[in-house]
Amino acid sequence: MAVHSGTEDLPAVQAEAPARRRSMAKSLLLALVVAVVLAGIGLVVWLRPGIDHLKALISPLADVADAEPFRAAAIFVAANIIVTALSLPIEILFGVAAGALFGVVEGTILVSFASSIGALLAFLMSRFLLRDFVEHRFRRQLDNVNRGMRDGSFYVFSIRLLPLFPFSLTNLLMGVTDVSPLKFYIFSQLGMLPATLIYVNAGTQLAQLDSLAGIVSPPMIAALLLLGLFPWIAKGLIRLFRRH
Repeated sequence: MAVHSGTEDLPAVQAEAPARRRSMAKSLLLALVVAVVLAGIGLVVWLRPGIDHLKALISPLADVADAEPFRAAAIFVAANIIVTALSLPIEILFGVAAGALFGVVEGTILVSFASSIGALLAFLMSRFLLRDFVEHRFRRQLDNVNRGMRDGSFYVFSIRLLPLFPFSLTNLLMGVTDVSPLKFYIFSQLGMLPATLIYVNAGTQLAQLDSLAGIVSPPMIAALLLLGLFPWIAKGLIRLFRRH
C-alpha cells in the first residue's frame, strides 16, 4: 500500500492561495461599498427631521439668494467666517447649505475661501491669545502634531486632506506650532478643497430631497458613497504625494 505524505499537493495549494486572497479582498471591498451606502441611507432617514429643519433655516436666505445673489453670498461668507473663527463645530453644515443655496461651483468657492479665512483667524487667536490654554488643554494632541510637523508644510496639507483631528481643533493646534500663517492658509485651503467639494455636492442633492424615495436616487447614493469613501481616497492621495 502506497503512503502519501501530502507534499505532492503543496504546489497546488500554494497556487490557489493568491487567488483566494484576491477573491477575499474583492468581497471585502464590495461589502465596504454596500455598508457605506446603507449606512448613509440609514443616517439620512434617521436625520430626516434635521433635513427639514435645515431647509427651514436656509429658506429665508434662499429667498434672498434668488433676489439678491451677491448680498446672500456676502451674508453666507460672513457667517461662515465667524462660525469657523469661533471654532464652533458646525462647519460641515455650511458646506451642505452652500450646495443647497448656490450650487456646486459657486458654493465650493464660497465655502473654500470662507472656511480658510475663518480657520486663519482661529489660528491667529490661538497663537497670540490662547497659546497657554491650548498647550495645557491639548498637550497630548499637540505632541502628535509636533511629531508630524517634521514633514514641514506638507503635514498641514495632509492633516487637512485626511483630518486626524476635528477641524476646529486643528486650527488651534497649528496656531502654537512654528508654521507661518501664510503657509497654514495656503495648504489648509488646498487640503480642504476635496472635502469641501464633496460636502457641497451632497448639499445639492439634499436640496432636491423632498421625499424618502429620493434617498435611493443615483445622485444621492453617489454623494453618500463619496462621503464614505473619502478617507480612503485621501490616504491614497497622500501616499502618491509622498512618493513624488
